[in-house]
Amino acid sequence: MEVNEKVQEYLNEKEKEYLKIKNKKRSEFLISQGLYSKIYSPSDNRTEEYPFSEYKDGVYVFYKKEPIAVSDEEYKAIKSAYKACSVDKKERIKPTIIAVINWVACLIFIFGFISGVILGDIYAEGYSDFNLVIAIAVWVSCFLSGLMMLGFSKIIELLDELNGKL
Repeated sequence: MEVNEKVQEYLNEKEKEYLKIKNKKRSEFLISQGLYSKIYSPSDNRTEEYPFSEYKDGVYVFYKKEPIAVSDEEYKAIKSAYKACSVDKKERIKPTIIAVINWVACLIFIFGFISGVILGDIYAEGYSDFNLVIAIAVWVSCFLSGLMMLGFSKIIELLDELNGKL
């Protein structure tokens, strides 16, 4: 089947754009993983082309990061190793953050109850040994604060699950 010349030009152009974007993402990933070499600037000035600097032999030198050349098989191995490490790291960190926030919420509940009892006793007026209005105000405020912390931990958990699905 013969393809129209303009259609073929369009398809070729889109293929070039796709490859350019794919190579850019690949380069950015390799650089983010530290798989790059430094290409130093011929001048002593920072430019857009050479945005990074390091202190070397008593002066600052500027360089750019150029990803190392890897084959498609090596790139796939690097990506799979990255994904395996990312899953392990998420599994270690996620429960820790959520557990800390849950513990803070529990401490707010406990502190709020004890504070309500103490403040109700301290501010007892006249004929009463306990000021129930102050105690209830402290209990309600601490209950709502603790509840908000529990909600915050649940939001973090749900966002993390959603992020894992993407």
